[in-house]
Amino acid sequence: MPLRKLDWMNKIMNVKLDRISGFIVMGFAAFLIIHILMTLRLGNHFHPGSGYVPFLLAASMAILGMIIFFKGDLGQTFGAIKWTGYRHVLFIMGSCFFTIFVFEKLGYRFTTSIMLIILFGFVERLKLWLVIALTAGLSLGSFWVFRSLLKVPLPQGIF
Repeated sequence: MPLRKLDWMNKIMNVKLDRISGFIVMGFAAFLIIHILMTLRLGNHFHPGSGYVPFLLAASMAILGMIIFFKGDLGQTFGAIKWTGYRHVLFIMGSCFFTIFVFEKLGYRFTTSIMLIILFGFVERLKLWLVIALTAGLSLGSFWVFRSLLKVPLPQGIF
């Protein structure tokens, strides 16, 4: 008996990317809607609760996911993807996880600086002076905007 690909593998490889992304968006919207209905108060149109606008946004997201799913015949198939940017994805995901776990301990400015150095220096491979300038400008500038103008309490950290 000759070796052949599994039928389910062929089916997955021939699915259009638009259908996959529409399904993921619908699933995430369903998760959000369930979470909002279980934890937040909706209220009504005249007296909206804390979950009113998030519910409308999640419902809009579900509708857009359905549109993407049902109109998803034009895109390329899953098997046609060339996985060339996986290193970028790993660096970006790693910096996001790093930020999640050390944000409270190290503070906003230091965590943002480390994340931007990783992204600008290792992912984008910018020149050193440009990495330093962009990191300092974005981390200190965004801290000033959030802290002074918007009055958002940000973690100070160890520094």
